[in-house]
Amino acid sequence: MGVFLIWLPVGFSSIAYSSSITALPLEGKLHGLSYPKWLANYYRWIASIPQEDNHPVLDKTGQSCSTYQNDTRVFFLVDALSGNPVTRQCTVPKDKPVLINLLYSMCDEKVDREDFQVQPVKCVEDGLADTHISFSIDGIPFDGKLQPDINLFKVEPTFFNVSYAKGNYLSGGGEYAPDKNYKSIIGAYMIILEPLPLGKHTIAFDVISGGCTENDPSCSPYHVNVKYNLIVA
Repeated sequence: MGVFLIWLPVGFSSIAYSSSITALPLEGKLHGLSYPKWLANYYRWIASIPQEDNHPVLDKTGQSCSTYQNDTRVFFLVDALSGNPVTRQCTVPKDKPVLINLLYSMCDEKVDREDFQVQPVKCVEDGLADTHISFSIDGIPFDGKLQPDINLFKVEPTFFNVSYAKGNYLSGGGEYAPDKNYKSIIGAYMIILEPLPLGKHTIAFDVISGGCTENDPSCSPYHVNVKYNLIVA
């Protein structure tokens, strides 16, 4: 496949890989916001969706792909709960960058009170430990050859505030009061792509993480396998 010269939105890398797909470098900005800022926005977004509104993270077919996609600057593609592989069919708007969350680790003042106060960064890093990711678009792996290595897209921990919608799947069965802001810290593996070319595309990723803290012997390795069959229109 030859190297394409393509128009790049502000902030996207001009490094030429053998593909027409371009990723925002980890040090880059999209609409003036860095990767950590976008990560915080992503988590606030998934926390804002009531579970009864067919939450995209719980979706196994793609029918909820467009739920609450109200940000005009970016389109969010979510991961899934650890367990069986998930395949989703999804339509993505043309000319809109795509943010894909692969794995995040979050600690806060409510559930992780002591760790959050004493060693918040370590609290997040423990959840990302021993992580291995494979990621491809249209069959082209992001392994450092034709595309950058996906395992380098690690977003450093950032502090932020977040509130949870009533009934949100992250709210821990009522542990979080609806609409109350909680001080939190989050890190992740995440990638932001330039707008995808019109037509059909396949995005697939497999995430295995042993991110279990020493204080949680019940923790088991996290494994997510997601495939998106996209139509960009």
